[in-house]
Amino acid sequence: MEDFILSSELRVVIRASSKATASFLGADSYSSQPSRSPAQRRLIEAILFSRGFIWSYYIVLACMLVAYASVRWVARFRRRRKSKQIGERPHGAVASPKSPEESIASSSGSTLQGTESPPAKHDGHGPSGERTPLLAQRELQQSTISGSMAYVRRHLQAFLMYQPRPIFALTASSNHLPSNQTSIAILLFFGLNLFYLFYNLTLTIPTLFAFADRAGLCFVVNLPILYILAVKNNRPLKALTGWSYEGLNIFHRRLGEWMIVLAVMHTVGMIGVWYTIFRPFNFSFARYLSLPIILLGLMAFISYVLIYITSTGFFRQLYYELFLGLHIVLQVAALVLLFFHHQGCRPYVIATFVIWILDRVMARMFVSCNKFVATLRVGKGDTILLFCDIKISGSPTRLFSISNGWQAGQHVFVTVPALGFKHRLQAHPFTIASAAPPKSLREGVWPLHLIVRGRNGFSKDLLDYGRFHQHTEIVIDGPYGSTEILESLHHADRTCLIAGGSGIAVTYPLTWSLQVKPEAEDAAVHTSPTYRDGKRYVPQIGDIGMPGNSERCTQMWIRQSDEHASWLTMFPRSDALMPDVNEQATLGHGSHKCTSLVNEIYTTAGGPYHERPDIKVELRRWAEYSPDKTRSMCIVVSGPDGLVRDVRNTASRLAKEGYRVEVHVEKFGW
Repeated sequence: MEDFILSSELRVVIRASSKATASFLGADSYSSQPSRSPAQRRLIEAILFSRGFIWSYYIVLACMLVAYASVRWVARFRRRRKSKQIGERPHGAVASPKSPEESIASSSGSTLQGTESPPAKHDGHGPSGERTPLLAQRELQQSTISGSMAYVRRHLQAFLMYQPRPIFALTASSNHLPSNQTSIAILLFFGLNLFYLFYNLTLTIPTLFAFADRAGLCFVVNLPILYILAVKNNRPLKALTGWSYEGLNIFHRRLGEWMIVLAVMHTVGMIGVWYTIFRPFNFSFARYLSLPIILLGLMAFISYVLIYITSTGFFRQLYYELFLGLHIVLQVAALVLLFFHHQGCRPYVIATFVIWILDRVMARMFVSCNKFVATLRVGKGDTILLFCDIKISGSPTRLFSISNGWQAGQHVFVTVPALGFKHRLQAHPFTIASAAPPKSLREGVWPLHLIVRGRNGFSKDLLDYGRFHQHTEIVIDGPYGSTEILESLHHADRTCLIAGGSGIAVTYPLTWSLQVKPEAEDAAVHTSPTYRDGKRYVPQIGDIGMPGNSERCTQMWIRQSDEHASWLTMFPRSDALMPDVNEQATLGHGSHKCTSLVNEIYTTAGGPYHERPDIKVELRRWAEYSPDKTRSMCIVVSGPDGLVRDVRNTASRLAKEGYRVEVHVEKFGW
């Protein structure tokens, strides 16, 4: 009978566990009271262990983050040091490869340099006949080991880069899996959570409450992390990892799903406690639910289940605005319920509230938001083009403001109050499609251009509004996004940027940063209509030519119609281009020439010469253009999921064949 716990004893334990303090649940206080059964003491000890053990979860996560950041920063340091050693080498130039004899001589080390005597005639006797075969054999062994290591490294890189096929999903039309590298990182994170869920825990009926309590602790300890992964202003985490908002959002979603599993375990475990211990003593389920700690926990569980249901891809695509509204309301309600459900939840709930308030209230209202008057123009393919002039001031009082400028590849969150009351509380992300202002621009005006595809909800309302209005007031929050891609492009020997449809908003500014001189402040010629001093100003420009193939930078654009060419409204002057850019195809604009920076355009429909390219063939053709596999290649892709997967897997095969290639993907998955 010592392993049996009475319902009255367990009620004491449940109430005591809500205090979550060692003074109330201290082992000494319970051991001094002989009326406590051994099973109850073991249960209390398990609860106390969980309370102290769960805090080490943050320490382990911090160590993992520091380790990853250290590896990343060491790699960046080596890459920058290599770039400095190369010096002022022209773009596209590469050192001539060493001959096999030179390679062997350089690999023999400094001990042989300057001491090597002329080769003696080898007759099989004497010192030369004894040492030369041994030295050659040692070099052969070292070459074999290095070749094996290179083989393993290539195949490992290819495996991590590979993206599996989509799998069936109940919550969306299909579930597009990320790359193997991201999947492994997520599995490692899940493995850490499983360790903290089951470590030093006995799964028996008498300790069922301890398991349910541990599952609840694992849920609340992940709450601050869930919000950190979702915040827009995640600059410290972005600086450590280099992950952009979209990259972190993948972990946010998977963690949210895991937390729902933990919530189900906690709830089912507590129902099991009633069924196995309370029910035999005629303690009804209704009376059990009437306990405040149980009732508040059940209401919080229902709130989080509703958050999960309304966050699925199927629901977001159909009712995006409703998803945003419910996401905020249900989160606040769930956090309040958790705060009163269990005293042990309160530190985590308070930390979560602080993170949410700093991101959504303080950052948006006082740090990063600015109001502008934007010009609207309805483009082809149900697209609304949004233009506004940004006054670059570099004000130190607004550290994260768009008025300080932005970098290629970054995005902003846009709010359009004129669309109605429900849109005043919504902020939607869009990549900045115009080139970033040069760093030398301290004071002045620089155009900002956004491409919005009118599909449903906010984008459809904005498209309908733009059909009858030429300008409106907007609120811009940002800029946000990592500059990891930009840095990788500038350090690579060869770059290829691939855009599918409106993905040109990502790749075009990146190409601009590669091919236009950074100090050229007057390099931009744009066709976007703007309002200046209350008057509508529409610049006039002639035809824009396509550049020739650049050995260093290639940009491919796969679009549905030739009419989508109107999405590009900013073009560089030819005299502001880098020396390695082919300028033969540029056309005139007054006294200057300009180009679109897009090397290859494929139109899939809507014209007499439409074609759907085989991106696998085109990407391999680009890679094989240079016979030297040791040259570093950086590929950036932004577009539909099918295009992204083809690019990733083609790059994976190239890496397996020995090419030095890295792939970056930029897209928003809502």
